Amino acid sequence: MFGRPSVAFDYVGLGQKNLEALLVTENLWGRIEFGFAADRLGLGSLPSDITRTIGVDIDESDVWLYNFSARALLVKENANGTLWLPAVTAGAILKYNANIASINDRLGGALTAIGYDHDTSVDFTLTATKTIPKAILGQLPLIATVGLRESQGADLGFLGFADQYRASFEGSLATFASKRLMIAYEFRQQTSPYGTIGPGGTIDVPNLLIGDENNWHAFSLAYILSEHATLVGGMGIFGNLANAEANTAWWLQAKYEF
Repeated sequence: MFGRPSVAFDYVGLGQKNLEALLVTENLWGRIEFGFAADRLGLGSLPSDITRTIGVDIDESDVWLYNFSARALLVKENANGTLWLPAVTAGAILKYNANIASINDRLGGALTAIGYDHDTSVDFTLTATKTIPKAILGQLPLIATVGLRESQGADLGFLGFADQYRASFEGSLATFASKRLMIAYEFRQQTSPYGTIGPGGTIDVPNLLIGDENNWHAFSLAYILSEHATLVGGMGIFGNLANAEANTAWWLQAKYEF
């Protein structure tokens, strides 16, 4: 009934900002996974830029985003003896941003003027995953994942949620360079639900808070330390994140499965 619980810690350097995340998951019957994640985004230069430019102190140096997730395996890979059938999972993630409402109040409702509506929302995902044995050089497997996400979030929800959903695509490719070393590429489409704060808005400062979101590209190396422990490192090209670029992002993750 109970699978192995897992715990992971991430640190992500985003140039002027940084992100730490603690994640815990548990699965039941090999079909249902429950998870909790506490994510802290350090805002870096954003508070001082706001104060210097418009004289408002948002009184926050970071944003906390809490995630409660549930995923269900709808179709097992290669079910009923097929060789082509992918695994299909559906998920829902309840997200709560603990700081964004206060920031919006201190800005006199500036975020509301560009589309912010609430601090809590639910993402919905549908994902297909297929392993192709010996796909690379006739020896190495290729693991391909494609998915769709419906979300109201701006920058994953770190900048709050709009009142309408937008669909986006995400996917990944991964293979093993050796029995213990995995190489992966990930892509995530970003579709911002917000406009910009510009002339005629509550604050006459174009793109000070939120510019256009850009698609994310990430490259990872994962080393399997043991049956229970994995260490992951990587770099990413994330484009604009609020008031600064995050095109030289890097991260480390330590994960342990009990």
